[in-house]
Amino acid sequence: MRGKMRNDVLEQATALLNAGAPAESLAIVSRILRSSPDDTAALRVQAKGQARLGQTEAAIESLRRLSAIEPGNVSALFDLGAFLHEHRRDAEAESVYRRILSLAPSHVGALTNIGAMLICQGRIEEADDVLSPVLSESVRAPAVLEHLLNARFALGRMDRAEEAARAIVAIAPEQAKAWTFLAIAARKRGRTDEALHGFRRALAADPLAAEAHKNLGIAYLELGRVSEGMEALKTAVAIEPDNAEALLNLGNALDLSNTALDPGITSAAIELYKKALVMAPGSVGILFNLVNSYKRIARLEEAREYCQRIEEIGGPGGISVRKLLIGPRVYPSAAAIGSYRKQLMEGLDRL
Repeated sequence: MRGKMRNDVLEQATALLNAGAPAESLAIVSRILRSSPDDTAALRVQAKGQARLGQTEAAIESLRRLSAIEPGNVSALFDLGAFLHEHRRDAEAESVYRRILSLAPSHVGALTNIGAMLICQGRIEEADDVLSPVLSESVRAPAVLEHLLNARFALGRMDRAEEAARAIVAIAPEQAKAWTFLAIAARKRGRTDEALHGFRRALAADPLAAEAHKNLGIAYLELGRVSEGMEALKTAVAIEPDNAEALLNLGNALDLSNTALDPGITSAAIELYKKALVMAPGSVGILFNLVNSYKRIARLEEAREYCQRIEEIGGPGGISVRKLLIGPRVYPSAAAIGSYRKQLMEGLDRL
């Protein structure tokens, strides 16, 4: 079947497919393929119809045939890779994506999908290796760069993660996650004004970005701007009620504001710490705050209970209880508190 007749049949098959009639579409397009089995346009329609009918293996076979007929057709290869990926045939999909990248190194779809796949499989180093060239290739695709940011962050390569975040905001200034990352990096380096600017840019892009609200609140607490920190943290908790870090820091803010040592405010902070502990039961920082808060209102049995839980976690270290109570650091490592465990228990015994 050739010429106008072929085109008319293909158009009819495509129209039926788009109208939600894949079986009828397949019946018609098969007329083309019986006479012209290498007709790539007909194979593509056939593959789509088979996929919509749940004929997975048949659809894959059609897509493989299409790619074999046109081995340099990146679009056809991507259709095959994406379909394999969708059906969790990751090894086959990865092979196709790598083939695409050998033909078109800046192919956004292949980079995005292989990056996500490698990160999900825990192959973080490989994800970084595959995605790093996009910085020099000038791939204007925030999704690809975000995978690169995630990979470098997971590897602890903070300077390189920051490079990826800056590349994201350069091409997508509305990307809240990248602004939040840059702001956190600035805060940790003591660049306070830059950090506040970054958090505000993130919230201008996405007012519901809980991470930005939370980290803005922590930054305000570090600056001693407790009321502003409390408001930001309240917003973070309103957006994500189960965010342990936001709950803990909101409790910290209440404690910092409680200059008159009001037992009611301390009790409110305790409730926040307890909610945070449900979300992060192994957090020594939360446990220390509970010990100190219960001591403050002379509920010593509860304080001893949480001291015992700290003892069970254990660990060497050296950081003051006071710093754990009021500092913005949320999850102190076990290595930072061990030398104070005995001091805590002895202090309680004296009360």
